[in-house]
Amino acid sequence: MIFTRLTVLNVVLCLTIGCSAEESGDEKAKQDTHVFHGYKDTLDKANSVDQTLMQADRARREELQRQQN
Repeated sequence: MIFTRLTVLNVVLCLTIGCSAEESGDEKAKQDTHVFHGYKDTLDKANSVDQTLMQADRARREELQRQQN
């Protein structure tokens, strides 16, 4: 009988301790990554490269215009 009481008490304590630990909002926000986080980062990098290429193309075209005139 005492073994059953101790077992029930241990189970209740483990569940209470395990379920009561909550993360603070700041820690959760730092660890919170959504499914598309990697895709968003890749898209941001691609947009940055695209802007760089467009600027280089614009500079090249301007240089060609100067040479033709």
